[in-house]
Parts: sequence; C-alpha cells; structure tokens
Amino acid sequence: PQVVNMSFGSVGACPTSLQSAIKVAVDKGLILVASAGNDGQTGNPTEYPANCKGVVAVGAYDKTGTPWSKTERLPYVALGAPGVDLPAYDRNRTVGTADGTSDAAAIVSGSFAILRAKFPTMPSRQLVARMLATASRTYYKGPSYGESGDVLGFGFALVNQARTRKVPA
Repeated sequence: PQVVNMSFGSVGACPTSLQSAIKVAVDKGLILVASAGNDGQTGNPTEYPANCKGVVAVGAYDKTGTPWSKTERLPYVALGAPGVDLPAYDRNRTVGTADGTSDAAAIVSGSFAILRAKFPTMPSRQLVARMLATASRTYYKGPSYGESGDVLGFGFALVNQARTRKVPA
C-alpha cells in the first residue's frame, strides 16, 4: 500500500513499539492517516496512532465549517475533513448518516490516493507537505468547547488545490 487509513484509536501516548513501526513505514514511503478521536467533549484525551510522529491526524468539521463538537482538539491534529451527517449504510443496507473523525480520515486517505495517482514519483513526504500547504485556513478559529486557537491544524484538506496549485518542493 502507499496510503494507509487508520480509522481507529486508543487513549494514551504512542507506544514505543508502534512509533518504531510507523518510522519504518514512513521511511519506506507510506502515508499514514489516522482519525484524531471523538472525545473532544469528554476530556479530549490524546489518542494513538493519531498522536504518533509521522502520522497525519484528521479531525472533523460540519457542513458550516465548524469543528465537530466531538473532534479531538490537540496539537497533533494536522487536517480537517467532513465528518458530520455523512451518508452511511448499516449491516442491513439501511441508509443513514454517520459522524466521526474516522469518516474524515477516510476522506483524507482517499485524497492522498488521488495525489499519489497525480504525482506517482513524488516522495510521500512531499505529498504530505503539498496537502498541508494547500489546506484552507478559512474555518472557524477561536474558543469553542474550551479550546483556543486552530483546532483543525493546517485547515481543511483540499485535494483539488493540492493537485493543481504550484507548491514549492
């Protein structure tokens, strides 16, 4: 794989053994994307693998561009993506909606796959830098739910901007 989606997490610091495995994966050129966590209103605990170095952690926002009330609000969150009221199917193939940073991480993972297809020889770290450099910072900023500052890192992930804009290496 070239892009790995990790829409799961556990409360706590990044375990040393996991951090070592992530370093190996990143050094081999994999882009690792993780959901930031859905406990922003209940203590906002740090979660791994999102808090591991080398992982692109993704928070969620709603249709108004406001950070989702449950998205984690920690410095390791790098990007935001839609994560509220997304179409979803359950096991019975019933259509409903879903909320969460797992959904947002899946969208960002797909965005990185699109970038990889557009730039097949570009180093993975450069693809990540491209996504961060073209993210929109026009989202809500400021105190809400007890946080201060930017809660979605570099901003909204914008794959079309990352595909088409000129970005320095």
